[in-house]
Amino acid sequence: MSDAGYEAVGARIVDAARAWSSDVVLASQVPDHDELALMRPGAVLVSRVEPARRPELVDELTGLGITALAV
Repeated sequence: MSDAGYEAVGARIVDAARAWSSDVVLASQVPDHDELALMRPGAVLVSRVEPARRPELVDELTGLGITALAV
């Protein structure tokens, strides 16, 4: 679907920095350090996190004050 199609039904198209700084972020892949740096404390991340395989990511999220929901 085109951006115009989403905008026609009320969505706003923003750049990556604006999207990652939202209160709730839904990501299809494991976020990298640069993406996490754009998030603010108290934000919620719904994403692949793989906590058993990536404990360092869990530590980073904790240190940044981000609530993560692993899918």
